[in-house]
Amino acid sequence: MNCRVTPIPIESTRNLCESVAIFRVLPRNQTFSVSLYRYILTTMSSSASTSPDSDEETLRRSRILKSKLYFDVPLSKVPVIYAASYDIAFLGIEKLHPFDSSKWGRICRFLVSDGALHRSCIVEPLEASKDDLLVVHSKSYLNSLKSSANVAMIIEAPPVALFPNCLVQQKVLHPFRNQVGGTILAAKLAKERGWAINVGGGFHHCCGEKGGGFCAYADISLCIHYAFVQLNVSRVMIIDLDAHQGNGHELDFANDRRVYILDMYNPGIYPFDYEARRYIDQKVEIASGTTTNEYLKKLDEALEVAGHTFDPELVVYNAGTDILDGDPLGRLKISPDGIANRDEKVFRFARERNIPIVMLTSGGYMKSSARVIADSMINLSKKSLIDLDFPILTTYGTNIASVLVILSVLYHMPDAIREDIDDSLQFQNSNCLCGLRASVRISNKRMRTDTGFSNVAQRTHIRDFKRVYIAKTEEDIGYYAGYVGENSFIT
Repeated sequence: MNCRVTPIPIESTRNLCESVAIFRVLPRNQTFSVSLYRYILTTMSSSASTSPDSDEETLRRSRILKSKLYFDVPLSKVPVIYAASYDIAFLGIEKLHPFDSSKWGRICRFLVSDGALHRSCIVEPLEASKDDLLVVHSKSYLNSLKSSANVAMIIEAPPVALFPNCLVQQKVLHPFRNQVGGTILAAKLAKERGWAINVGGGFHHCCGEKGGGFCAYADISLCIHYAFVQLNVSRVMIIDLDAHQGNGHELDFANDRRVYILDMYNPGIYPFDYEARRYIDQKVEIASGTTTNEYLKKLDEALEVAGHTFDPELVVYNAGTDILDGDPLGRLKISPDGIANRDEKVFRFARERNIPIVMLTSGGYMKSSARVIADSMINLSKKSLIDLDFPILTTYGTNIASVLVILSVLYHMPDAIREDIDDSLQFQNSNCLCGLRASVRISNKRMRTDTGFSNVAQRTHIRDFKRVYIAKTEEDIGYYAGYVGENSFIT
Protein backbone atom coordinates (compact mmCIF):
# COMPACT_ATOMS: atom_id res chain seq x y z
CA MET A 1 0.00 0.00 0.00
CA ASN A 2 1.36 3.43 -0.96
CA CYS A 3 1.67 5.65 2.07
CA ARG A 4 2.91 9.10 2.94
CA VAL A 5 4.22 10.55 6.19
CA THR A 6 2.31 13.67 7.15
CA PRO A 7 3.35 16.15 9.85
CA ILE A 8 0.38 17.33 11.92
CA PRO A 9 0.88 20.38 14.14
CA ILE A 10 -1.14 20.47 17.33
CA GLU A 11 -1.80 22.92 20.16
CA SER A 12 0.60 23.17 23.07
CA THR A 13 -0.47 20.91 25.90
CA ARG A 14 -0.34 21.29 29.65
CA ASN A 15 2.84 19.19 29.65
CA LEU A 16 4.66 21.00 26.85
CA CYS A 17 5.94 24.55 26.66
CA GLU A 18 5.91 24.78 22.89
CA SER A 19 4.04 23.40 19.90
CA VAL A 20 5.03 19.97 18.70
CA ALA A 21 4.58 18.05 15.50
CA ILE A 22 3.08 14.58 15.28
CA PHE A 23 3.95 12.41 12.30
CA ARG A 24 1.20 10.10 11.15
CA VAL A 25 1.36 7.52 8.36
CA LEU A 26 -1.69 7.94 6.13
CA PRO A 27 -2.91 6.18 3.00
CA ARG A 28 -1.82 8.22 -0.05
CA ASN A 29 -5.39 8.92 -1.06
CA GLN A 30 -6.35 10.41 2.33
CA THR A 31 -6.38 14.22 2.31
CA PHE A 32 -6.31 16.95 4.90
CA SER A 33 -9.59 18.39 6.08
CA VAL A 34 -10.07 22.02 5.22
CA SER A 35 -10.21 22.84 8.94
CA LEU A 36 -6.75 21.35 9.41
CA TYR A 37 -5.55 23.35 6.43
CA ARG A 38 -7.03 26.42 8.12
CA TYR A 39 -5.16 25.56 11.29
CA ILE A 40 -1.83 25.21 9.49
CA LEU A 41 -2.32 28.54 7.74
CA THR A 42 -3.10 30.36 10.98
CA THR A 43 -0.12 28.71 12.67
CA MET A 44 2.29 29.79 9.93
CA SER A 45 0.87 33.27 9.52
CA SER A 46 2.55 35.92 11.64
CA SER A 47 -0.54 38.07 11.39
CA ALA A 48 -2.91 35.44 12.72
CA SER A 49 -4.89 36.57 15.76
CA THR A 50 -7.68 35.20 17.95
CA SER A 51 -9.52 38.48 17.65
CA PRO A 52 -9.95 40.70 14.59
CA ASP A 53 -9.50 43.97 16.46
CA SER A 54 -7.84 44.75 19.77
CA ASP A 55 -10.36 47.49 20.62
CA GLU A 56 -13.22 45.10 20.06
CA GLU A 57 -11.55 42.51 22.26
CA THR A 58 -11.01 45.08 25.00
CA LEU A 59 -14.68 46.02 24.91
CA ARG A 60 -15.70 42.38 24.99
CA ARG A 61 -13.51 41.73 27.99
CA SER A 62 -14.94 44.76 29.79
CA ARG A 63 -18.50 43.56 29.21
CA ILE A 64 -17.66 40.10 30.52
CA LEU A 65 -16.02 41.42 33.67
CA LYS A 66 -19.01 43.66 34.40
CA SER A 67 -21.55 40.89 33.85
CA LYS A 68 -23.62 39.51 36.72
CA LEU A 69 -24.18 36.10 35.08
CA TYR A 70 -21.36 34.55 37.10
CA PHE A 71 -22.36 34.36 40.76
CA ASP A 72 -21.42 32.18 43.71
CA VAL A 73 -23.65 29.14 44.08
CA PRO A 74 -24.08 27.69 47.60
CA LEU A 75 -22.83 24.15 48.06
CA SER A 76 -26.35 23.24 49.09
CA LYS A 77 -27.04 23.24 45.34
CA VAL A 78 -25.97 20.70 42.74
CA PRO A 79 -24.64 21.91 39.36
CA VAL A 80 -27.91 21.32 37.51
CA ILE A 81 -29.26 24.57 36.07
CA TYR A 82 -32.90 25.26 35.27
CA ALA A 83 -35.60 27.87 35.81
CA ALA A 84 -39.33 27.69 35.17
CA SER A 85 -38.83 30.62 32.79
CA TYR A 86 -37.02 28.26 30.37
CA ASP A 87 -40.29 26.80 29.14
CA ILE A 88 -42.11 28.48 26.26
CA ALA A 89 -45.89 28.80 26.29
CA PHE A 90 -47.26 31.19 23.67
CA LEU A 91 -51.01 30.74 23.28
CA GLY A 92 -50.42 27.27 21.86
CA ILE A 93 -48.45 28.63 18.89
CA GLU A 94 -45.31 26.92 20.17
CA LYS A 95 -46.94 23.63 19.17
CA LEU A 96 -46.62 24.59 15.50
CA HIS A 97 -42.90 23.81 15.76
CA PRO A 98 -41.92 20.15 16.25
CA PHE A 99 -39.60 21.07 19.12
CA ASP A 100 -41.02 20.28 22.56
CA SER A 101 -40.81 23.73 24.15
CA SER A 102 -41.79 22.32 27.55
CA LYS A 103 -39.04 19.69 27.43
CA TRP A 104 -36.80 21.44 29.91
CA GLY A 105 -39.35 21.55 32.72
CA ARG A 106 -40.43 17.98 32.07
CA ILE A 107 -36.84 16.77 32.43
CA CYS A 108 -36.61 18.28 35.91
CA ARG A 109 -40.04 16.99 36.92
CA PHE A 110 -38.97 13.47 35.95
CA LEU A 111 -35.78 13.80 37.99
CA VAL A 112 -37.67 15.09 41.02
CA SER A 113 -40.51 12.55 40.82
CA ASP A 114 -37.98 9.72 40.45
CA GLY A 115 -36.21 10.88 43.60
CA ALA A 116 -32.99 11.54 41.72
CA LEU A 117 -32.90 15.28 42.40
CA HIS A 118 -34.43 17.56 44.99
CA ARG A 119 -36.14 20.64 43.57
CA SER A 120 -34.44 22.97 46.03
CA CYS A 121 -31.01 21.81 44.86
CA ILE A 122 -31.49 23.14 41.31
CA VAL A 123 -29.56 26.29 40.40
CA GLU A 124 -31.57 29.13 38.85
CA PRO A 125 -29.58 31.36 36.48
CA LEU A 126 -29.95 35.04 35.70
CA GLU A 127 -31.28 36.31 32.39
CA ALA A 128 -28.61 37.46 29.92
CA SER A 129 -28.78 41.23 29.43
CA LYS A 130 -28.15 43.17 26.23
CA ASP A 131 -24.57 43.90 27.31
CA ASP A 132 -24.06 40.20 28.03
CA LEU A 133 -25.28 39.29 24.55
CA LEU A 134 -23.11 41.95 22.90
CA VAL A 135 -20.07 39.91 23.94
CA VAL A 136 -20.75 37.85 20.80
CA HIS A 137 -23.71 39.37 18.98
CA SER A 138 -23.66 42.54 16.91
CA LYS A 139 -25.95 45.42 17.73
CA SER A 140 -27.54 45.06 14.30
CA TYR A 141 -28.46 41.44 14.97
CA LEU A 142 -29.96 42.19 18.39
CA ASN A 143 -31.93 45.04 16.85
CA SER A 144 -33.26 42.66 14.20
CA LEU A 145 -34.93 40.68 16.99
CA LYS A 146 -37.15 43.67 17.63
CA SER A 147 -39.01 42.58 14.51
CA SER A 148 -41.54 39.82 15.21
CA ALA A 149 -41.20 38.69 11.59
CA ASN A 150 -37.48 38.06 12.06
CA VAL A 151 -38.07 36.11 15.26
CA ALA A 152 -40.77 34.07 13.50
CA MET A 153 -38.26 33.04 10.83
CA ILE A 154 -35.65 32.09 13.42
CA ILE A 155 -37.99 29.90 15.47
CA GLU A 156 -39.75 28.60 12.34
CA ALA A 157 -43.25 29.57 13.54
CA PRO A 158 -44.78 31.96 10.96
CA PRO A 159 -47.81 33.07 13.06
CA VAL A 160 -45.43 34.69 15.58
CA ALA A 161 -44.87 37.44 12.99
CA LEU A 162 -48.41 38.69 13.63
CA PHE A 163 -47.88 39.45 17.33
CA PRO A 164 -46.55 42.66 18.90
CA ASN A 165 -42.84 42.40 19.54
CA CYS A 166 -43.26 43.15 23.25
CA LEU A 167 -45.25 39.92 23.54
CA VAL A 168 -42.71 38.00 21.46
CA GLN A 169 -39.92 39.28 23.70
CA GLN A 170 -41.76 38.14 26.82
CA LYS A 171 -43.00 34.76 25.60
CA VAL A 172 -40.14 33.64 23.34
CA LEU A 173 -36.91 35.60 23.70
CA HIS A 174 -37.05 35.99 27.48
CA PRO A 175 -36.97 32.18 27.97
CA PHE A 176 -34.09 31.93 25.52
CA ARG A 177 -32.13 34.63 27.35
CA ASN A 178 -32.60 32.79 30.64
CA GLN A 179 -31.21 29.64 29.05
CA VAL A 180 -28.24 31.63 27.76
CA GLY A 181 -27.56 32.75 31.34
CA GLY A 182 -27.69 29.09 32.38
CA THR A 183 -25.17 27.99 29.76
CA ILE A 184 -22.75 30.76 30.72
CA LEU A 185 -23.04 29.97 34.44
CA ALA A 186 -22.57 26.25 33.73
CA ALA A 187 -18.94 26.79 32.74
CA LYS A 188 -18.17 28.41 36.10
CA LEU A 189 -19.87 25.57 37.98
CA ALA A 190 -18.10 22.95 35.89
CA LYS A 191 -14.75 24.55 36.64
CA GLU A 192 -15.56 24.51 40.37
CA ARG A 193 -17.26 21.12 40.64
CA GLY A 194 -15.99 19.14 37.65
CA TRP A 195 -19.29 19.10 35.75
CA ALA A 196 -22.46 21.07 35.18
CA ILE A 197 -25.64 20.46 33.21
CA ASN A 198 -27.78 23.24 31.83
CA VAL A 199 -31.14 21.55 31.30
CA GLY A 200 -31.68 24.00 28.43
CA GLY A 201 -29.40 25.73 25.96
CA GLY A 202 -27.37 24.29 23.11
CA PHE A 203 -28.52 26.81 20.48
CA HIS A 204 -25.85 25.73 18.05
CA HIS A 205 -27.37 27.15 14.85
CA CYS A 206 -26.99 30.75 16.02
CA CYS A 207 -23.83 32.76 15.47
CA GLY A 208 -22.99 36.35 16.26
CA GLU A 209 -24.66 37.74 13.15
CA LYS A 210 -27.50 35.33 12.41
CA GLY A 211 -30.04 33.07 14.09
CA GLY A 212 -31.98 30.10 12.77
CA GLY A 213 -33.21 26.61 13.48
CA PHE A 214 -35.02 27.60 16.71
CA CYS A 215 -31.81 29.24 17.94
CA ALA A 216 -32.00 32.99 18.64
CA TYR A 217 -28.85 33.44 20.74
CA ALA A 218 -25.37 31.92 20.48
CA ASP A 219 -25.14 30.54 24.01
CA ILE A 220 -22.26 28.16 23.26
CA SER A 221 -20.06 30.93 21.86
CA LEU A 222 -20.98 33.21 24.76
CA CYS A 223 -20.20 30.50 27.31
CA ILE A 224 -16.74 29.97 25.84
CA HIS A 225 -15.84 33.66 25.64
CA TYR A 226 -16.85 34.10 29.29
CA ALA A 227 -14.68 31.12 30.21
CA PHE A 228 -11.70 32.61 28.36
CA VAL A 229 -11.89 35.78 30.44
CA GLN A 230 -13.37 34.78 33.81
CA LEU A 231 -12.00 31.26 34.24
CA ASN A 232 -8.55 31.74 32.71
CA VAL A 233 -9.30 28.96 30.23
CA SER A 234 -7.31 28.97 26.98
CA ARG A 235 -8.38 25.73 25.26
CA VAL A 236 -11.96 24.53 24.82
CA MET A 237 -13.31 21.48 23.03
CA ILE A 238 -16.85 21.49 21.67
CA ILE A 239 -18.28 17.98 21.31
CA ASP A 240 -21.45 18.48 19.28
CA LEU A 241 -23.49 15.28 19.07
CA ASP A 242 -26.81 16.80 18.06
CA ALA A 243 -28.06 15.25 14.82
CA HIS A 244 -27.73 18.61 13.08
CA GLN A 245 -24.47 20.36 12.21
CA GLY A 246 -23.52 23.05 14.74
CA ASN A 247 -22.95 25.75 12.14
CA GLY A 248 -23.38 28.65 14.58
CA HIS A 249 -20.39 28.03 16.83
CA GLU A 250 -18.39 26.84 13.82
CA LEU A 251 -18.75 30.25 12.19
CA ASP A 252 -18.07 32.11 15.44
CA PHE A 253 -14.78 30.26 16.03
CA ALA A 254 -13.77 29.92 12.39
CA ASN A 255 -10.32 31.43 12.97
CA ASP A 256 -9.88 30.77 16.68
CA ARG A 257 -7.23 28.19 17.41
CA ARG A 258 -8.26 28.02 21.07
CA VAL A 259 -11.43 26.10 20.18
CA TYR A 260 -11.45 22.55 18.82
CA ILE A 261 -14.73 21.36 17.31
CA LEU A 262 -15.76 17.71 17.06
CA ASP A 263 -19.09 17.55 15.24
CA MET A 264 -20.95 14.30 14.55
CA TYR A 265 -23.98 15.11 12.43
CA ASN A 266 -26.25 13.95 9.64
CA PRO A 267 -25.14 15.81 6.49
CA GLY A 268 -28.46 15.08 4.75
CA ILE A 269 -30.52 17.39 6.98
CA TYR A 270 -30.64 21.08 7.96
CA PRO A 271 -28.65 23.39 7.92
CA PHE A 272 -26.58 22.39 4.86
CA ASP A 273 -24.03 25.05 5.80
CA TYR A 274 -21.06 24.13 3.64
CA GLU A 275 -19.07 27.20 4.59
CA ALA A 276 -19.31 26.36 8.30
CA ARG A 277 -18.23 22.78 7.59
CA ARG A 278 -14.85 24.14 6.53
CA TYR A 279 -14.23 25.17 10.14
CA ILE A 280 -14.92 21.81 11.80
CA ASP A 281 -11.67 20.43 13.19
CA GLN A 282 -12.98 16.87 13.37
CA LYS A 283 -15.94 16.12 11.15
CA VAL A 284 -17.84 12.83 11.54
CA GLU A 285 -20.75 12.51 9.15
CA ILE A 286 -23.51 10.08 10.12
CA ALA A 287 -25.86 8.96 7.36
CA SER A 288 -29.62 8.78 7.81
CA GLY A 289 -30.69 5.41 9.21
CA THR A 290 -27.50 4.86 11.25
CA THR A 291 -28.21 2.45 14.11
CA THR A 292 -27.03 2.46 17.71
CA ASN A 293 -24.06 0.09 17.50
CA GLU A 294 -22.61 1.76 14.42
CA TYR A 295 -23.09 5.21 15.95
CA LEU A 296 -21.40 4.31 19.23
CA LYS A 297 -18.50 2.71 17.39
CA LYS A 298 -17.92 5.90 15.41
CA LEU A 299 -18.16 7.93 18.60
CA ASP A 300 -15.51 5.78 20.30
CA GLU A 301 -13.19 6.30 17.36
CA ALA A 302 -13.86 10.03 17.26
CA LEU A 303 -13.21 10.54 20.96
CA GLU A 304 -9.96 8.61 20.73
CA VAL A 305 -8.74 10.85 17.91
CA ALA A 306 -9.90 14.01 19.70
CA GLY A 307 -8.13 12.98 22.89
CA HIS A 308 -4.83 12.58 21.05
CA THR A 309 -5.19 15.71 18.95
CA PHE A 310 -6.25 18.38 21.44
CA ASP A 311 -5.75 18.95 25.15
CA PRO A 312 -8.71 21.07 26.36
CA GLU A 313 -9.21 22.76 29.70
CA LEU A 314 -12.99 22.71 29.28
CA VAL A 315 -15.40 20.52 27.31
CA VAL A 316 -18.73 21.91 26.09
CA TYR A 317 -20.94 18.94 25.23
CA ASN A 318 -23.96 19.63 23.04
CA ALA A 319 -26.08 16.57 23.79
CA GLY A 320 -29.02 16.77 21.41
CA THR A 321 -31.47 13.88 21.53
CA ASP A 322 -32.70 14.31 17.96
CA ILE A 323 -30.59 11.26 17.11
CA LEU A 324 -33.33 9.13 18.70
CA ASP A 325 -35.03 6.51 16.56
CA GLY A 326 -38.26 8.04 15.32
CA ASP A 327 -37.20 11.68 15.56
CA PRO A 328 -38.79 13.34 12.51
CA LEU A 329 -35.88 15.70 11.88
CA GLY A 330 -32.76 13.78 12.94
CA ARG A 331 -33.49 10.67 10.80
CA LEU A 332 -31.16 8.45 12.83
CA LYS A 333 -32.06 5.26 14.67
CA ILE A 334 -30.41 5.49 18.08
CA SER A 335 -32.15 3.78 21.00
CA PRO A 336 -32.79 5.42 24.41
CA ASP A 337 -30.11 3.16 25.90
CA GLY A 338 -27.83 4.33 23.11
CA ILE A 339 -28.35 7.93 24.25
CA ALA A 340 -27.40 6.96 27.81
CA ASN A 341 -24.30 5.13 26.55
CA ARG A 342 -23.36 8.10 24.39
CA ASP A 343 -23.58 10.54 27.29
CA GLU A 344 -21.66 8.16 29.52
CA LYS A 345 -18.84 7.89 26.98
CA VAL A 346 -18.48 11.66 26.71
CA PHE A 347 -18.54 12.20 30.49
CA ARG A 348 -16.04 9.39 30.95
CA PHE A 349 -13.83 10.96 28.29
CA ALA A 350 -13.77 14.17 30.34
CA ARG A 351 -13.47 12.45 33.73
CA GLU A 352 -10.50 10.29 32.70
CA ARG A 353 -8.66 13.42 31.59
CA ASN A 354 -9.78 15.50 34.57
CA ILE A 355 -11.45 18.06 32.29
CA PRO A 356 -14.47 20.05 33.50
CA ILE A 357 -17.51 19.36 31.32
CA VAL A 358 -20.63 21.40 30.51
CA MET A 359 -23.61 19.52 29.10
CA LEU A 360 -26.42 21.21 27.14
CA THR A 361 -29.60 19.41 26.08
CA SER A 362 -29.97 21.08 22.66
CA GLY A 363 -32.32 19.53 20.04
CA GLY A 364 -34.86 16.74 20.34
CA TYR A 365 -38.22 16.70 18.62
CA MET A 366 -40.18 13.94 20.29
CA LYS A 367 -42.11 14.03 23.58
CA SER A 368 -40.04 11.07 24.73
CA SER A 369 -36.84 13.16 24.69
CA ALA A 370 -37.43 14.55 28.19
CA ARG A 371 -37.75 11.09 29.69
CA VAL A 372 -34.65 9.88 27.82
CA ILE A 373 -32.56 12.82 29.05
CA ALA A 374 -33.70 12.34 32.65
CA ASP A 375 -32.89 8.62 32.47
CA SER A 376 -29.46 9.40 31.05
CA MET A 377 -28.71 11.83 33.87
CA ILE A 378 -29.76 9.21 36.41
CA ASN A 379 -27.47 6.72 34.70
CA LEU A 380 -24.57 9.20 34.89
CA SER A 381 -25.25 9.56 38.61
CA LYS A 382 -25.34 5.81 39.13
CA LYS A 383 -22.00 5.51 37.33
CA SER A 384 -20.60 8.22 39.64
CA LEU A 385 -19.85 10.47 36.68
CA ILE A 386 -22.09 13.15 38.19
CA ASP A 387 -23.65 13.47 41.63
CA LEU A 388 -27.28 14.51 41.92
CA ASP A 389 -27.59 13.57 45.58
CA PHE A 390 -28.85 15.96 48.24
CA PRO A 391 -25.73 17.55 49.78
CA ILE A 392 -26.67 17.22 53.46
CA LEU A 393 -24.86 16.09 56.61
CA THR A 394 -21.67 18.02 56.05
CA THR A 395 -21.13 21.52 57.34
CA TYR A 396 -18.28 23.85 58.03
CA GLY A 397 -19.81 26.64 59.98
CA THR A 398 -18.78 29.84 61.64
CA ASN A 399 -20.42 28.93 64.97
CA ILE A 400 -21.77 26.10 67.06
CA ALA A 401 -24.95 25.88 64.98
CA SER A 402 -23.14 23.65 62.48
CA VAL A 403 -22.23 21.18 65.21
CA LEU A 404 -25.77 21.12 66.58
CA VAL A 405 -27.23 20.26 63.18
CA ILE A 406 -24.85 17.32 62.78
CA LEU A 407 -25.46 16.05 66.30
CA SER A 408 -29.22 16.26 65.84
CA VAL A 409 -29.13 14.24 62.65
CA LEU A 410 -26.76 11.67 64.10
CA TYR A 411 -28.84 11.24 67.25
CA HIS A 412 -32.00 10.45 65.33
CA MET A 413 -30.35 8.38 62.65
CA PRO A 414 -31.34 4.67 62.58
CA ASP A 415 -28.68 2.29 63.84
CA ALA A 416 -28.33 0.62 60.44
CA ILE A 417 -27.31 3.91 58.91
CA ARG A 418 -25.18 5.13 61.81
CA GLU A 419 -23.02 2.03 61.40
CA ASP A 420 -22.20 3.12 57.83
CA ILE A 421 -20.56 6.33 58.93
CA ASP A 422 -16.78 6.30 58.56
CA ASP A 423 -15.35 8.69 61.25
CA SER A 424 -18.81 9.66 62.43
CA LEU A 425 -17.87 13.01 63.94
CA GLN A 426 -14.66 14.94 64.14
CA PHE A 427 -14.00 18.17 66.04
CA GLN A 428 -11.11 20.47 65.55
CA ASN A 429 -10.71 23.28 68.07
CA SER A 430 -9.25 26.52 66.74
CA ASN A 431 -8.87 28.05 70.23
CA CYS A 432 -12.41 29.40 70.17
CA LEU A 433 -15.89 27.96 70.07
CA CYS A 434 -16.75 29.50 66.70
CA GLY A 435 -13.77 27.69 65.15
CA LEU A 436 -15.30 24.29 65.74
CA ARG A 437 -15.45 22.16 62.67
CA ALA A 438 -17.84 19.28 62.28
CA SER A 439 -17.89 16.86 59.40
CA VAL A 440 -19.65 13.64 58.65
CA ARG A 441 -18.62 11.33 55.89
CA ILE A 442 -21.24 8.93 54.66
CA SER A 443 -20.14 5.81 52.84
CA ASN A 444 -21.46 5.04 49.38
CA LYS A 445 -24.52 3.05 50.52
CA ARG A 446 -28.12 3.24 49.42
CA MET A 447 -30.56 3.64 52.28
CA ARG A 448 -33.54 1.34 51.99
CA THR A 449 -37.15 2.13 52.92
CA ASP A 450 -36.79 0.30 56.22
CA THR A 451 -34.28 2.80 57.62
CA GLY A 452 -36.88 4.97 59.29
CA PHE A 453 -36.75 7.84 56.82
CA SER A 454 -40.10 9.41 55.92
CA ASN A 455 -41.75 8.97 52.53
CA VAL A 456 -41.04 12.61 51.79
CA ALA A 457 -37.35 12.01 52.31
CA GLN A 458 -37.49 8.94 50.11
CA ARG A 459 -39.03 10.91 47.27
CA THR A 460 -36.41 13.61 47.57
CA HIS A 461 -33.61 11.06 47.27
CA ILE A 462 -32.10 11.49 50.71
CA ARG A 463 -31.29 7.79 50.54
CA ASP A 464 -28.05 8.39 48.62
CA PHE A 465 -24.99 10.19 49.95
CA LYS A 466 -21.94 9.89 47.72
CA ARG A 467 -20.09 13.20 47.85
CA VAL A 468 -18.89 15.28 50.76
CA TYR A 469 -19.79 18.96 50.58
CA ILE A 470 -18.65 21.66 52.98
CA ALA A 471 -21.03 24.50 53.73
CA LYS A 472 -19.01 27.65 54.23
CA THR A 473 -21.77 30.10 55.07
CA GLU A 474 -24.53 30.64 57.60
CA GLU A 475 -26.96 30.36 54.69
CA ASP A 476 -25.88 26.79 54.01
CA ILE A 477 -26.12 25.82 57.69
CA GLY A 478 -29.57 27.32 57.98
CA TYR A 479 -30.58 25.57 54.80
CA TYR A 480 -29.59 22.18 56.15
CA ALA A 481 -31.33 22.76 59.47
CA GLY A 482 -34.43 24.12 57.75
CA TYR A 483 -34.62 21.14 55.45
CA VAL A 484 -34.39 18.72 58.34
CA GLY A 485 -37.30 20.40 60.12
CA GLU A 486 -39.45 21.10 57.07
CA ASN A 487 -39.35 17.61 55.61
CA SER A 488 -39.44 15.55 58.80
CA PHE A 489 -36.08 14.05 57.94
CA ILE A 490 -35.49 12.88 61.52
CA THR A 491 -37.83 10.41 63.20
